[in-house]
Amino acid sequence: MFPKNRFLKVAGVGSKLVWPAKVLTVSLALFSICFQHASAQHGHGGNGTVTNSNGGEIRPGKSIIDHQPLSVYSTNGVLNVDLVARYADVILNNRTNWLRTFNGKLPGPTLHGKPGDTLRIRLINRLPEEGGHGADEGHGGFNTINLHTHGLNVSPEDNQDNVLIELPPGKYLQYEIKIPTNHPTGTFWYHPHKHGAATAHVGSGMTGNILLGAPDDIPGLEGFKDVQLLINELPLLPNGEVPDQPFDVFGPTIRKQWTVNGEPIDPVTPEGVMLVPTIPMKPGEVQRWRFTHAGFNEFLKLNLEGNAMHMISFDGITIPKMQATNDVMLGPGNRMDVLVQAPLAGGKFLLKKLKNGVQGDNSRENILAMVVVEGTPVADLLPMTLNPPTNRLPDIAESEIVRHRNITFEISGLDPGYNFKFSINNKLFDAGRVDQTMMLNTAEEWTLRTDVWDTHPFHIHVNWFQVVKINGKPVPPRWQDTVIIPQKVNKLDPDDGTVTIRHRFQGYPGKFVIHCHILPHEDIGMMSLVEVVDPENPTALQKWRRDRFNSLANEFDGADYADPDGDGIPNFLDFALGHRPNTAAGLPVFTNLVTQGFPAIAFGRHKPANNDVVYQVQKSFDLVQWTEINITNNMVGVPVDYDVGAEQIVVRSDTPSSGPDGVPYQFLRVRATRPVVNGSPISPDLP
Repeated sequence: MFPKNRFLKVAGVGSKLVWPAKVLTVSLALFSICFQHASAQHGHGGNGTVTNSNGGEIRPGKSIIDHQPLSVYSTNGVLNVDLVARYADVILNNRTNWLRTFNGKLPGPTLHGKPGDTLRIRLINRLPEEGGHGADEGHGGFNTINLHTHGLNVSPEDNQDNVLIELPPGKYLQYEIKIPTNHPTGTFWYHPHKHGAATAHVGSGMTGNILLGAPDDIPGLEGFKDVQLLINELPLLPNGEVPDQPFDVFGPTIRKQWTVNGEPIDPVTPEGVMLVPTIPMKPGEVQRWRFTHAGFNEFLKLNLEGNAMHMISFDGITIPKMQATNDVMLGPGNRMDVLVQAPLAGGKFLLKKLKNGVQGDNSRENILAMVVVEGTPVADLLPMTLNPPTNRLPDIAESEIVRHRNITFEISGLDPGYNFKFSINNKLFDAGRVDQTMMLNTAEEWTLRTDVWDTHPFHIHVNWFQVVKINGKPVPPRWQDTVIIPQKVNKLDPDDGTVTIRHRFQGYPGKFVIHCHILPHEDIGMMSLVEVVDPENPTALQKWRRDRFNSLANEFDGADYADPDGDGIPNFLDFALGHRPNTAAGLPVFTNLVTQGFPAIAFGRHKPANNDVVYQVQKSFDLVQWTEINITNNMVGVPVDYDVGAEQIVVRSDTPSSGPDGVPYQFLRVRATRPVVNGSPISPDLP
């Protein structure tokens, strides 16, 4: 959990408790593109010398165009690549750092594919064994990994975009991620998503781009340079390592290092000269820049000094109409593609990371790159039209919405250890508990909320969404997979600090997550497991449950039917402690275990050999909120493997109404989770 007593009393604030690194924030519409041009902190003289605010000289350094990430391409519909997780020496600003990496590089290779391709990624874990360096018994180890393909609409199950997988050191796993043929082209990315360790992994730079489609996927861009700008945020200790514990990245000895395509920004020579990564351009030239915010915490406010950036895509989805902007705000996980046209007059211009304006955030201005415009002019033209995937992603109409939900991101209360709780709807993440169940091929509207503590970037796996309202006010719909929810300031306004989104759950049933993409928040617990179910095409496990329990015999007094929310997963009714419902064949039978001091439910579960295995399930005492109980330690017998990975059962309790004499009902939902996938041992022939 959270380190103890990490509070400061700030002068002028009185007795208010302030978080030292991610403190109380002011209201800011971080979701939108800002059109105000910030005052320059650096001067330039056209083709002359560029100086920093202290008068030191800034000179062009390495070319970003010549230092693009290593590329791997698909062939005949298949992309084969090995991603080897291992420690490596990474030299930044003449300092040697010891970082977890993919293939020993910062960042990892860029994967170039097309819709319809299969990504065959062999993930090989050569990090040290747990129990030594990087061990974390509370989360299962900082050297245990998996892989998330951020922004791809692919299956969350089996060996695809399944972030419930845990791959320990010394093992490998063959991923086969099947991209649908109608998938939009654009900029996506990958990184490990092991709960509790995501900050340490992404903070080390274990990231890489996934580019779908050719650079000319938008008509009129043929022949333009396609420039990746993958931005990493590294929290380095004095010894050059990244701390393991999530909130240690805000410690007093941390040195924040930003990189672009692995090249450090703000490097200074012994003579005091700053050598800045460069982007060479010819006068009149148009280039496509792909920004990927692969950082773990800080918001990026980007500015191209004195020049407009023309946005054409956000989070991998081409927008309907090109938008010109000077400044843009990206949250961790966001991507944005822009077109930039060099001025005919030539000159040198700075691409800067500005202070983002969020109170309490310790961001500062940095130079990401210098644009050097020189040479023979060219006659490039910006495209008149774009190519948005409107057939694949039509706007979601109000008439499609089948359910409204409220999702609240909270930094709440103190636990007995005097730590903050980072939660969603007042629950910390539990991989064995599903918090929201959605139906396949339906659309829902969610209101995302923050409390008065902070600003949170919301991210959902597998499916994109449309942002339709900010702080209760309608905005032009835009497809995204990550959106920044502004901090709540006006406590009396229920719409303040909200973002309203609509999304369709198409293509893939299964379990995946929603979470805050400030990764220390996610690692502490600000993540939630959700599930999309398909009642028309149930899995083997769902079919077994339906056939065994979902019958007219389950319609007992007090419940309209055994499956009141229609998700294909039966719910069982109990009136109160000690009461017994109709005990027709297949229904739970309630018993009282006096020796253990709590009521329990015993129910049968069919075994292929036609004999029953009886589980003993603790019943919740909580009559107010939904609760989840992992009953692995309360079972009689052993788990039964139905060849569908069902070995653990969770019971959910709810109180939607009251029964006889005002006693609340309790609905109990049986669920199952897959076992951890440990992969195969690394053999000598693997890299």
